[in-house]
Order: sequence, then structure tokens, then C-alpha cells
Amino acid sequence: MVAPGLILAPIIATACSIAPADRAAFTESLQVSFGKIVPLARAGRPSDIAASVLFFAFDGVRPVTARTLVVDSGLIVITGVDIGAVIAEGLNNSKKRAGDTETVAVGWRCRIKTPEPVTIA
Repeated sequence: MVAPGLILAPIIATACSIAPADRAAFTESLQVSFGKIVPLARAGRPSDIAASVLFFAFDGVRPVTARTLVVDSGLIVITGVDIGAVIAEGLNNSKKRAGDTETVAVGWRCRIKTPEPVTIA
């Protein structure tokens, strides 16, 4: 199983009502904002998810069973991240470039509980 974190997919721009012509700039703004808070300093992209799924398709990984591959740029190791603020920062930066001075807020707080370690006897 592949468990994606925040992936910079077109649906985010659509959900934030970004005009098609402005989506690339918005995605770049979001990449910068998200990169400030995660250990790997960048958000995931759809190609990261595709590569993770392909990993499980190779014969060499047949012994891997019942595991979840978390693709989240390290988000799982931090808690209490205000993802809404990250998206709002990217959105506001994108709007500034377009000459729009109105700012927005996005209410979405990420509460991640770090999984317990598994002990194999």
C-alpha cells in the first residue's frame, strides 16, 4: 500500500479556485511554502506516487508483504502542522504575483500520530 501525504496535484489548484493559467505559479508557491516545514524540504509530486507504486510491481520485492510505504516528504515525523496555513501561504504568494492583494486563510490542521514501532520476536 502507498500512503501519500500532501501531493502537488492539479486538484489542489482546482480546490483553491486557481485559474488554469496561474496553476503553475501556484504550485511553485506551494512547493516553497511546504518545503519550509517538512524534513525533505519539498512536497511530493504525482510522479513520486507513481514511482512508489511501481516499486511494489517489481518481482524483487515479493518478500515485502503487509507494509505501507508512506510518501509524505517526512511529514509523518512532525505533528501539529497547520497544512491550511501552508496552502494559504502558497495561495497568497500566487495572488500577490497576479496583483491581487486580498489574502485568504485555509482551515486545515494536520494531526498526525506517529505509529508505534513494531517489535518482531
